[in-house]
Amino acid sequence: MKKLTALILVLTVLLGLTGCPAKDAPAGTEATTIAPDTTIPTADSEPTDATEPEEEPSSPILYKVTDDQGRILYLFGAIHIGTEEMYPLPSYVQDAYDQSDILAVECEGADTPQEMEQEKQCALLGDGVTIQDLLSPETYRAAKKILEETGVYQPEFEDCKPIVWQSIIDGLAVQKSGADSALGVDLQMMEKARGDGKPIEEIEPVAEHYRYMGDLSMELQCLLLEDTVASYRNPMAIRANTYLCRLWAQGNESFLRTILSVNLDQIPDERERALYQEYQDVIQTQRDANMTQYAMEAMASGQTVFICVGLAHIIGEGAMVDRLTQAGYTLERVEG
Repeated sequence: MKKLTALILVLTVLLGLTGCPAKDAPAGTEATTIAPDTTIPTADSEPTDATEPEEEPSSPILYKVTDDQGRILYLFGAIHIGTEEMYPLPSYVQDAYDQSDILAVECEGADTPQEMEQEKQCALLGDGVTIQDLLSPETYRAAKKILEETGVYQPEFEDCKPIVWQSIIDGLAVQKSGADSALGVDLQMMEKARGDGKPIEEIEPVAEHYRYMGDLSMELQCLLLEDTVASYRNPMAIRANTYLCRLWAQGNESFLRTILSVNLDQIPDERERALYQEYQDVIQTQRDANMTQYAMEAMASGQTVFICVGLAHIIGEGAMVDRLTQAGYTLERVEG
């Protein structure tokens, strides 16, 4: 099961459901950690030449999309954690942003009382159920200990869904790794747009954005929390956060596509296969379709939009690049 959850946690950083924090959220509680998979360093093996990325100039993935009338937009694949070494972004990214009228992101964040209430309702279990009712005693104790020893725990957490605990512990793991959720690419782009006075559009409203994670089955939420707790004490799993930042910066599209691709027929365990299919359906497939529809409508508006969303929404199998190509748009990767 660890390989399955490793992939899901990689996708979480590159899909971006934790990339929509409340604007006053404490640092380190918005992002997710990456459990190690075969392409990520594990606790049992030091990196080899096959897994350790070489130092290369920063070349994150940016696509220019053109329609049959010559209108354009840009697709920039974000990662929702970051390191100082990732900045400044390359000049070709800055140029595309400067040429754009609007910055579009998955979700700008909950900053009104109504949005904060919507976020809260998405996080709660309800019906008198507490998280302790759902977890094994071992997982509950271990998770609560992490939250308490870092000073994050609040009694109200007992009424929250497992995915909320998982996301918070992920953010704490990011802090341990030397990465920083505040340096996530989408957050940095939003900060720049606010400073420049450039309009920001949300592709997903707050309630819709947070609903996706809450819609995952309790079985999958509990499994993700269990493995995240186990990874929190694993130095190599923690290190994988900064490793993934380096992979993002290098922009090796074929390698990143390999990391993101899964042949469900190659998952022998029926339960694992069903859980991954659930995650893919809820978190990726429908959101990719919605984001692609937004992109087409944005292009038809005549304005140049710089779309900055999780990288897996850009280059994942059946994601925006694939969908827009199939719809007849011209796509070309922009590089320095």
